[in-house]
Amino acid sequence: MSDIAFTVDAVLAAAREKTGLTDVLGDDLVVPLERWLQAQREEAALTQRGRQVAFRQAADHVTTRLVLENHFARYPDIAEQQIEAPVFVTGLYRSGTTKLHHLLCADDRWTYLRTWEVMYPAPLDDIAAGAPDSRPSLAQHRLDRLMKSSPGVFDAHSMSIEAPEEDFLLMAQSFLVPNIGQHTPSYTRWLEEQDARAMYRLLYRQLQLLQWQQRQVDPRHRRLCLKAPVHLEFLEELVSVFTEARIVLTHRDPAKSVSSNCLMMEAYHQKYTDEVDLLALGQEVFRKSIRALDNSLRARAAFPAGRFYDVVFDDIVKRPMTVIPQLYEYTGMPLTPGSLAALARAADDGDRHKSTGAHTYDASRYGLGQREIHAAAGRYLAWAEASLGADLRR
Repeated sequence: MSDIAFTVDAVLAAAREKTGLTDVLGDDLVVPLERWLQAQREEAALTQRGRQVAFRQAADHVTTRLVLENHFARYPDIAEQQIEAPVFVTGLYRSGTTKLHHLLCADDRWTYLRTWEVMYPAPLDDIAAGAPDSRPSLAQHRLDRLMKSSPGVFDAHSMSIEAPEEDFLLMAQSFLVPNIGQHTPSYTRWLEEQDARAMYRLLYRQLQLLQWQQRQVDPRHRRLCLKAPVHLEFLEELVSVFTEARIVLTHRDPAKSVSSNCLMMEAYHQKYTDEVDLLALGQEVFRKSIRALDNSLRARAAFPAGRFYDVVFDDIVKRPMTVIPQLYEYTGMPLTPGSLAALARAADDGDRHKSTGAHTYDASRYGLGQREIHAAAGRYLAWAEASLGADLRR
């Protein structure tokens, strides 16, 4: 794939050819897409295979946007869907968000996003008219490719097409979500100057479509239980769009979270490039983590006490059921005997959501040190000790 083809026009043409849709896409998509592509061309050191993966990724995102808007135009009742009091689980990457999210999803009174749904939220076929849904099989092929190109990703974060998955990929359709898979610092800095509410408005729209689809199969009005670490950086913007959101925050020693996240990001980078700069990767993960923690403290100052619910990593891992009663009280969801039993069974199944391989990490591999991370996260660590009674450095 030549440099000439790696352009906005080429991406749009690929998406339009795939969908047969020729709708005009506005600057809200085209401008961030161009920034993303520019960073891919100039900074990401993509291999030929990496270029193909990145191009396909961009075309898939645009395809989703075209089909999404086409569905809203054809089925106006999608826009009437209300996303009522969704729960968002968030925290630093590698701070227990997945384990807690999976535990909550064992209670079938919640609904969640399955992996194939976050990969393909907008159906490529007219399933509302009875066409077969090709998305699960497409998602399985995509996971198979990821397993071949970046097996280390599955060591740190196991995935299957029917399992609960985070909403990061839905947000990525906006080209406004922080990039975690490649070294693109100029794009990252540009993103930090943009209004993240646009990203959340698109997320809300996608959840409307997914909820509309789910309720055609299961008419129960179940609340969404969502999860993505990226939300930690944008709590104020999230709440401005999802005004009824219940936000559960996980807390872990930032030095451990950053070190573990570096290892996972290294595996992602290997999908795109043979030139993984470990020191640059470490600095980027470190910088984004501290920014997210600082932004989360700012959000706390902007909202009244009790707006968020906090869970410490050790409680999630070692005694998860001790946090459930108060967490459910915070969400406003009654804790029934049946749901309590389902949650207890999931908590006892210790191997259910473990990583598929050994996950060891060392901050020094990425040019980082524990003292450096603790010093940068000093305000957050002091807040955790004062507010949670937890010395996260232990």
